Amino acid sequence: MVRQVWREAVVALGGLPRMLLIEAAHPLVATGISGHSAFRVSPWRRLMSTVHAYCTLVFGTRAEADGAAEGIRSRHATVRGRLDRRAGRFPAGTAYAADDPDLLSWVHAACVDTALVMYRTFVRRLSPELEEEFYGEMQVVGALLGIPKASMPPTLDDFYADLCARLAEDPCATPAARDIAELALNPPVPAELRPLTALTKAVTIATLPREIRAVYGLERELASRLVLAAAAPSLRVLIPFLPRQARLLWGASSRRGPGGITFGLVAALAERDP
Repeated sequence: MVRQVWREAVVALGGLPRMLLIEAAHPLVATGISGHSAFRVSPWRRLMSTVHAYCTLVFGTRAEADGAAEGIRSRHATVRGRLDRRAGRFPAGTAYAADDPDLLSWVHAACVDTALVMYRTFVRRLSPELEEEFYGEMQVVGALLGIPKASMPPTLDDFYADLCARLAEDPCATPAARDIAELALNPPVPAELRPLTALTKAVTIATLPREIRAVYGLERELASRLVLAAAAPSLRVLIPFLPRQARLLWGASSRRGPGGITFGLVAALAERDP
């Protein structure tokens, strides 16, 4: 179930910017990304590394997933620091660590919610039982990344209750978060790809939780909602009729590596980075 959802909803339809905006809306996560990655200088290389690791967790063998998870945990262990100024509810001097279960669970929640939202919007609604199955499988991914079982709500209903509570308390658009959001919504691409990024931007904004749109000042982006309203029904009709081979290439193909066409596009753009 987890592979089906990620293949057809997120990798294919560009849920990555949505995930990034939600993740960066937590001040400690945004500060960690800003202070410990090269996303400003080499945004596509940074994204390529993240996408490859996460796709390996989902689509790889257990041995490959364990190796990717170990690499992620090792990198997280080096990300430490303190806020140099107040950010939302967090005072200056607040310590952060990338392997903090609270921060890991925020990032994991962004991934889970994005996958389900994109699948419901562009593919079809899943039964409650299948959504619960997907959530259970994503808990396995979370455990691989180092999230303790106690930090993951046991059921999908509990997950949404926890997410709603956190969305009411944690989001804050720090300067670091706005840098990440600007890059996610308006990435550096060749001119011929700008229509695609404009569509992705519209979809991202329209599908964000209202609390996240509000902190970034995107709540009045009516055009994005109109684009989503026009695009979603067409794709819901189209996707089930695509040949299986085309869906695999677009989503996850062993011949092209996890992520298919989307993965290949990110890889090509990464080669242009410094």
